Amino acid sequence: MNIQKTVTVGFLAATLLLGTTGCSLTSQAENEMVAISSDGTLANIGNVKLRNMIYLSTGTGVGKLIGAAVNTGDKDVQLQIQFVDFDLFAKTQPVLIPAGEAVSWGSNPGVPALDLNISGRPGSNTTIWVSIDGATGLPVTVPILDGTLEQYAPYFKN
Repeated sequence: MNIQKTVTVGFLAATLLLGTTGCSLTSQAENEMVAISSDGTLANIGNVKLRNMIYLSTGTGVGKLIGAAVNTGDKDVQLQIQFVDFDLFAKTQPVLIPAGEAVSWGSNPGVPALDLNISGRPGSNTTIWVSIDGATGLPVTVPILDGTLEQYAPYFKN
C-alpha cells in the first residue's frame, strides 16, 4: 500500500505542477512575439507587402508618399496607387516591382518619394487605393505626418 500511496501522491503533484504552469505550453510567450515598430502603415496585398507607408504634408494638399513595397512572389508585378485629389481620382504611373525584390519611395531624402496631392491635415489619416496588375484597388489607411519629427524634417527642405 505504501508504494501505491507514493505513486498516487507523485502523480497528483505532477498534475498540479503542470496545471499551474501549463499556460506556456499552449500559448506563445509575449517576449517571443515579433512586433514591427514604425510610424507608417503596413499592409499585405497578395504577394506585395507594403511597409512604413506615410504621407508627408504640411496640410496644403501637396505632399509626398514614402514607404516600400516588397514583392515576395515569383512573378514581376505592376503596382499603382490611386488617391483622391479634391474629389477627383488620380493614379500614379505603374511601378514595376520585380519578383523577390523591394522598391522604396523616399527611404531617405535622397531617394525620390511619390508626389501626391491629397487633402488632409498632419495628425490625421488618409486612404489610398493600391492595385496590383490592374486589379481593383484595395484601401490602405496611411497616416499624414509633417516635418515636426526630426527624421521627416529634411523632406520639407527645398
